[in-house]
Order: sequence, then C-alpha cells, then structure tokens
Amino acid sequence: MRIGPPRLARPGLMMIALTTSFAIGGAASAALQGAVVTNHDPFAHNVFSQTPGMSFDLRTQKPGHSSEVQFDNVGVADVQCAIQPQMRMRVRVIPQ
Repeated sequence: MRIGPPRLARPGLMMIALTTSFAIGGAASAALQGAVVTNHDPFAHNVFSQTPGMSFDLRTQKPGHSSEVQFDNVGVADVQCAIQPQMRMRVRVIPQ
C-alpha cells in the first residue's frame, strides 16, 4: 500500500469528495494501478479504509488537495470519511 501525492498518469479510479458524498470516476481499480482521491469540498475530509490488506488513511485532506492510494491486493475495500461518517463507499480492486 502506497499513499502520497498523485503520480500516476492514468489512475484506475478517481474518488472525489463532494458535498459530503463520494463521486466515482470508475467502477473498480486494478491492483497496483491506484486511485486518486480529490477533495472538492470547501472543508476538510479524512478518507480511510480499515479493510485488512487494503487499509490506508489519508489523514486530514484540505480542500482542493488530491492524494493517491495504490492497492497491492485484490478484493473489496470499505472506504469512508472520519470527519463525515455518512460518506461511505466500496472500492473493488481487480487483477491487472
């Protein structure tokens, strides 16, 4: 699992935090391809997953900031925001 600023030219999945919900720019992410999480809200988010083998924590993500999450394993990650707990989604990570 790698977390950091977006580096991928073609991420497998775009997750956008918008008005306390997630907008998704893809149905699934390929393993090792990654996902980009962008905060388009005027307030902070903290997107994370505690799914075993797929866990990550972006910590406080300020408005306008993007971060990349690279999934190393296939499966389904339950993703949510620690600040707005109603923000929940599932990311299906498929083999490349």
